[in-house]
Amino acid sequence: MKEDSVYELIGKKLSGQCSETEVEELKAWLAEDENNQIIFLALQEHWRSENVPVPDKAKMLLRLYTRMNKPLQKADKGNHKPATKRSLIPRYFYPVAAVLLFCVCFIPWFVYNNLINKQPESAVIELVEKAVPFGQKSTIKLSDGSIVKLNSGSKLRYPSRFNGPSREVYLEGEAFFEVQKDTTRPFLVTSGDIVTSVLGTSFNIMAHSEENLIKVALVTGTVKVSHKSAGENPFVYTLAPNEMLTYDKKQDKLQKSHFNVDETLAWKDRTLFFKNAGLVEMTTVLQRWYGKRFIIHNGEVITRKFSGKFESNRSLEYVLDVLCLNSNFTYQMVDDTVIIEGKP
Repeated sequence: MKEDSVYELIGKKLSGQCSETEVEELKAWLAEDENNQIIFLALQEHWRSENVPVPDKAKMLLRLYTRMNKPLQKADKGNHKPATKRSLIPRYFYPVAAVLLFCVCFIPWFVYNNLINKQPESAVIELVEKAVPFGQKSTIKLSDGSIVKLNSGSKLRYPSRFNGPSREVYLEGEAFFEVQKDTTRPFLVTSGDIVTSVLGTSFNIMAHSEENLIKVALVTGTVKVSHKSAGENPFVYTLAPNEMLTYDKKQDKLQKSHFNVDETLAWKDRTLFFKNAGLVEMTTVLQRWYGKRFIIHNGEVITRKFSGKFESNRSLEYVLDVLCLNSNFTYQMVDDTVIIEGKP
């Protein structure tokens, strides 16, 4: 097969204009030599990558071959040795074709995977959100081995795995943390404007978005509590075990105090605890604990404080029966709603 015929045939094949006879001719040429297959693949990639109208591509391939063949033709003019059968393709074209094939196939793959498709490792880490409905509690084990117990009506956002210089999570509600110690990466809990920073310790945070007070209570180890925005009263407090920091969002005030561990952490052991709680506090806790909605009528007449301790197996009816014994209210349950009526 003539040299120009081969390239014309390849051009027709790549443009979809080959007859059945021409397809068989091309197959025969490909079967003659493995190098022919390399050349075909290289030219096929070159064909696809060129922004040239299809009718002109066959001519383009022929010109490509002609340019590469000129040096050999000049060399043959000064050679008077008997003619021998010469390969259809110049010998030096095979390594060139191999390099072309490598560049066409490998370079786009390398650029895509290492420049275009490669993202910072931190950017692809999934942020998980765990929301606990009213009436339920949940325990989460983080990728570093830390344990988080979430109270009813609470939400925690955390990365599927920690990456970078710190371990940061976001809390709305109440949770108890048992943090695995890692001196190289502090553990940060962001609750509204309050950030609690630890290396390895156990502590409780209560920070419901609809409530005014945020409370951080330390059980073991050491924590630092700070305000994440530089307002008029920025602060950084260090807590020791059995110390609690209470932040008043409305008044932008802080109070450090000691706390009773059994009372503050009763919820994580599924124990309902009240101590001198007002009506609003009492019904808010019961709403989260049992997943019921409360409606209060004549609440202004209910001034008595509520105290009590109830195990998790106690029903809402039982708790309300006990609480109303020493107070001036009655209650009625209608489906998922509890109606409390204050008595003068």
